[in-house]
Amino acid sequence: GQLLLKAAGTPTSGLLTIAEVSSDTFSLDYSGRVSLPAPDQSAASGTVRVSSADARGAFALAGLKLGEGSAGVPLAATFSLDLKDKALTLETNAMTLGASTVGGKVTLTPAETGGRTVAASLAADSASFSSLLSTVLARESAEPTPEPPPAETSPRRDAKATAQAPLAVDSAPADIWPEQAFDLSALDQLNGKVSARIGALTLEPG
Repeated sequence: GQLLLKAAGTPTSGLLTIAEVSSDTFSLDYSGRVSLPAPDQSAASGTVRVSSADARGAFALAGLKLGEGSAGVPLAATFSLDLKDKALTLETNAMTLGASTVGGKVTLTPAETGGRTVAASLAADSASFSSLLSTVLARESAEPTPEPPPAETSPRRDAKATAQAPLAVDSAPADIWPEQAFDLSALDQLNGKVSARIGALTLEPG
């Protein structure tokens, strides 16, 4: 990976900062002002551009954890960033997340009891039921569940069962409910309110 950092000014009054981080699957650049008036205080205001082959890495930078079921979902966006009094606000008009285009505003603030409080207002042009659930699903098991061996029967019974068996349907309806287990650990240290508008919601795979 590569890292580029340029800054001009003083930490207490404010640094005009340009920062770039890039790798084969991830890139992020920030352009704006950063100030550090005290060791436990920080503020920033600027523009962030991020592109990632796996959205989980980009969300983790903002302190948000996605379930393992969302692995491999690409993300590309330009955000306006504002950090003040430990409250982080991100706003975008067009974030590409998988096959959806999302816009809106998210504010994260530290909670007095620990964790973070989120306040978000989002709008998406489209989404699928499976993609929404993927954010709280565990990773799909790589090893399929073995099927039980067929019961032994006599040749005569096999022939009779075959004759009475119904014809297979060429295209049986697929189950839209995922087989993975739910992973809600990302919500343990998160509370607040999220409002979302979705232009078109599809129930995949059919």
